Amino acid sequence: MDERRQDAARFVEMLFASREMRERDFMWPGDHPGSREYPHPLYGLYRADIELNTDRFLRQVRLVQEHDAFFPCISIRNLASPIPVDLFSIVEFTDVFDRRDVTASIEYVLQRIRILLERADLTFKPMRPADAVNLFKNLLEEFVYVRMIAEERHGTLFSRLFRRRRPTKASADFLNFEVFSKTKDLTVRYSPAYFVNPNLVFGAPTSPTSPVVAPIMPGRYIFGLADRDFPDFFPQEYDVPPQRKAYLPR
Repeated sequence: MDERRQDAARFVEMLFASREMRERDFMWPGDHPGSREYPHPLYGLYRADIELNTDRFLRQVRLVQEHDAFFPCISIRNLASPIPVDLFSIVEFTDVFDRRDVTASIEYVLQRIRILLERADLTFKPMRPADAVNLFKNLLEEFVYVRMIAEERHGTLFSRLFRRRRPTKASADFLNFEVFSKTKDLTVRYSPAYFVNPNLVFGAPTSPTSPVVAPIMPGRYIFGLADRDFPDFFPQEYDVPPQRKAYLPR
């Protein structure tokens, strides 16, 4: 294992440790937080999106654990492993908790996800929460590794873009990614390849294929086309960078 892969693994472990520590000290709204600080990796990695997704995932894991349910994942043909699905990107939080029987409501949500995936020719794969956590960590490590390599090789560009300095044309061009498809006038969706959110529109909603050009943060992603309830993600992962283009076969 090279040094950056070890760094990516440590980053993920420290991220989860900080979340577990915060859970132990959890306070309800209205409480006054203490002065305790939580550990963060010392790497200068841009991680706002990673922390947001991790927090969403862990909240959903607790939900299914409390009600002895499975966590939804999808299996995309030819990809090495399934990917956890962001529950609340598909259904509203209140769809679950506004019902008297939360356990039955979760089962309803999982069944709804299964139907949406089948319509998009994707395979629904429920997993035990502990297995879903391990899967999420492993996939996140790969995502973080790609971002670490990018920041290591192009650090000055990221400093200008994400540390409130004026970006240069070179730094903006570096983050541009192009998506091509055979079918015209469809919306491109994308998702980090560790936590599937089917609602992320690549580029502007008014920019249908093809091509669509837009900036994207470094990492590992999947792409699909949306003309139904759940986009038909194509069976390829894209490491951005070095990859700068995606050709969708539909």
